Amino acid sequence: MKKGIIGLVAGLVVIGAGVFILKSQSNIPADGGGAAATAGITDTNPWIEVLAPAVTKTSSTGTETEVKTGDMLGSGDKVRTDTHGLATIHFGDGSVARLDSATEITITESSYDPASQTLVVRMALGIGHLWSKVIGLATPESSWEVQTTSAVVTVRGTAFGVSRTKNSTDIIGSEHNVAVKARDNKTGKDSAEIIVDEKSFVSFGDGDASAIASGNKKLLARLATADMLKENWIQQARGADAELEQKLETLRAQGLTGMALRREIRRELYEDLRKRAGEKPANTQNVTPPIDRIKDGTPVPTTAKTSQTLPAPTVRSLKIVTKQTLTNVVENTAITFSAVLTLSDGTTKIVTNEAVWKVDRIIGSMTSPGVFMPVLDASVSEFGTATGVVRAVWKNPKTGETFNASQSLDVNAYVDPTTGDRG
Repeated sequence: MKKGIIGLVAGLVVIGAGVFILKSQSNIPADGGGAAATAGITDTNPWIEVLAPAVTKTSSTGTETEVKTGDMLGSGDKVRTDTHGLATIHFGDGSVARLDSATEITITESSYDPASQTLVVRMALGIGHLWSKVIGLATPESSWEVQTTSAVVTVRGTAFGVSRTKNSTDIIGSEHNVAVKARDNKTGKDSAEIIVDEKSFVSFGDGDASAIASGNKKLLARLATADMLKENWIQQARGADAELEQKLETLRAQGLTGMALRREIRRELYEDLRKRAGEKPANTQNVTPPIDRIKDGTPVPTTAKTSQTLPAPTVRSLKIVTKQTLTNVVENTAITFSAVLTLSDGTTKIVTNEAVWKVDRIIGSMTSPGVFMPVLDASVSEFGTATGVVRAVWKNPKTGETFNASQSLDVNAYVDPTTGDRG
């Protein structure tokens, strides 16, 4: 799919919710953060991370300025990346919106109440590529919406991409389902919604929106092709999603959920920004210390001190765990595993990134530590299913002892629900 093909028509709205934190794959520019990279960040207002300059903001009063990492944003702000610019907008609950190069969006509404964890985000995409990764919306009042001039898309807890060209819009699913409606930008009338799942996309031109909204033309989701998914901006977004899910799984395995999980995610992100900006670690007197181990369901901070020196615990075993169901694994649906050590004192420790991961090639590949992408090999695809094993190997850096863990699973071929064809 050409760079502009994933563009939902000029009037597309996407409403979504889900957790997403983007780990920058580039350094903060010299003029993009500095020692005050996180000085003005709050939990209630969105703020921007500049991955590559230049990125500008036009306020509701018409004032245009070049933004730097840590700058706050608000309702009415228009954010634009130039042909080389890249940016991520972070919201209070940990959700993010990622702007590709040559992209322009307007934040029409943004609010977050830390007490109730209610998040309301509405953005209008004028041109370019916008990827949303939303942490599951915590309350019924929460919403996430992306709009162009001729469509509406609604989701709760998902990741998806929207691409806008001069005359068309596309939406591509990535996690869970997205509800899409075409909108007649002259009458404001919406069509009946269709569902775009994590393996599909929908594309239509501005001229089709009126006919779709009036019922004279059908809005159809189609199976995303391999060429579409190879587009650079989609691959980078999905890679960042996988990294985020890995981080979330690690924290969940440590016993963190809800508000505590969101707070720890934000704390880690702020510290990462400070390090890349050359700051000294912040005064964390009032910040929950990072969690290293869990004992009897209680987090054990890495900074915890004991009144006496105890012998270091030894490693007893390694296991692979996942929060996702493995009873019906379908192609192209990523599975995130964690490698967990059990220590002699009863605590556990996550070593996902330190472990070596392997998988039987007939069922897929490992795209990053702990992240398995199921895709049936050509040698077995005709059968529609195959059984294989995901393995993790961890070597104790002190003793040289090696620990192994494995997980067997069946992978089924993806079947397009609209055509009955295999993907």
